[in-house]
Amino acid sequence: MRVNNHWVLLLTFILSLPLCCLPLLYIPAAPPFAARFQVSNAGSEPIYITPVGQSGDQSRVLLRVFDRFPYIPLFKKGDLRLAPGETIGITSEANEDLTFTAIAVRDDAGNYRQFPVDQPSVEVARRQDAEFTIGPLESLEPMTPGLLLTAVNSQDRNWLGLSVVVAGLLPPVLLAGWIWAFVRRPKE
Repeated sequence: MRVNNHWVLLLTFILSLPLCCLPLLYIPAAPPFAARFQVSNAGSEPIYITPVGQSGDQSRVLLRVFDRFPYIPLFKKGDLRLAPGETIGITSEANEDLTFTAIAVRDDAGNYRQFPVDQPSVEVARRQDAEFTIGPLESLEPMTPGLLLTAVNSQDRNWLGLSVVVAGLLPPVLLAGWIWAFVRRPKE
């Protein structure tokens, strides 16, 4: 008994349909309490920013959503590029235990400094659309070791998330293959 390739592709497509739902796991959920703020680059050089907060002894990146298209949270957790004079809107998590510590700032050469904020994240959330203007890198404070570690780790790519999105694209590719095989099959 001979099995046609287009039936194998169709069966593989049907069995892989649940993979289409996997990328939905990586859509950022809206935090229950969100702080929205603007960060501006008033310097003459491009900078890279990472908003960092602290809850207890743990530092973490506060970035949830930013208003630059396309926003793909899989690829970047921090280290957002700001050209001179550019402003970006950022939404971050806010709760009573979380302190918005600082904005880690990096230049093209890899020199890190910090723009201190040291406010409870709920306070930043109350002042919707608070704005933080970052001047030249030389005028900023040196980085603390914990903040530096968090900022450097935020540059890592999320390879697991990227592979899940690629797996989610498998069913449409299989469907296209099935259609192609079905159209190209010899007439009997």
